[in-house]
Amino acid sequence: MRRLLIVFVCLMMFPALISHAEPGSFAEIPPAYPVPDAARALIEVAIGELDYQEERGGVTKYGTWYGNPTAEWCAEFLCWSVAQTEKKLGTTLLNEEFPLYGATNIGRNWYLAQGRYIARTGRAVRVEVPRGADDGRPYAVDSSGNRSNRVPGTLEILPASAIPVEVFPVDGPVDFGSSGARFGAGRAGHSHQGQDVIASCGLPVLASRRGRVVYNEYHSLAGNYVVMKNAGSNTYFAYMHLTKPSKLKVGKVYDAGRTIGRVGETGDAVGCHLHFEYWVGPWQTGGHPIDPLPYLKSVR
Repeated sequence: MRRLLIVFVCLMMFPALISHAEPGSFAEIPPAYPVPDAARALIEVAIGELDYQEERGGVTKYGTWYGNPTAEWCAEFLCWSVAQTEKKLGTTLLNEEFPLYGATNIGRNWYLAQGRYIARTGRAVRVEVPRGADDGRPYAVDSSGNRSNRVPGTLEILPASAIPVEVFPVDGPVDFGSSGARFGAGRAGHSHQGQDVIASCGLPVLASRRGRVVYNEYHSLAGNYVVMKNAGSNTYFAYMHLTKPSKLKVGKVYDAGRTIGRVGETGDAVGCHLHFEYWVGPWQTGGHPIDPLPYLKSVR
């Protein structure tokens, strides 16, 4: 914890002139300019945490407060300290006391340049895996040399030959149902153009092949659905009745195995299932559907 205090004081940018100090003690650091009350209160909060010990399994109260119990300490500790100081002073430090160091303006860019600010979002980042890399908890380095924190779980490094080209579109126990679930089964005013894959609501729906998203929409019959054009061929897969609109972006290419959404029963669906269609040629605009069951069985 002492090392975090040192980082914290450095971030406040105090020039230090220490003549002598006994081992294990703290000496006064005369500031080069008057210390704002908010900064002094913030340092007092940090000092009060010197004796804190992380819990079993690497859990800290800072990470728990942030929402990631076993996160690395530094960023979470600093954010926690700011939050506690805000409560103590009844103000919002970044907006009122230090407006130039808010999360959306030049202060953020300064921290990024120093390599001391970690932006956390739900987005993934595409990185190049160096030759000879082994399994572990990697970090990313951008073109300016800024380094991210390590990923929370172990990343398994696989050779290209081991990366799946095709996967079954539902990750979990499934059933192909009765004759009414088959391709060509009678429907009111039309025939069934796909295969129903019976599965529990909430199971992941995966991209069966690498492809580009051409539709991500809602329809009264299909519910939430995604259509992808498979890479390297003139074939299209449709995934229907998803619980929620997919987060995949139209026009972007995603690898096989990418999560599209979750099995649901939106639209005109009776019970939880994935309606899966296999088209040769453009989906609904000049192509034609074929029975997807042989393909599904081949990748199951």
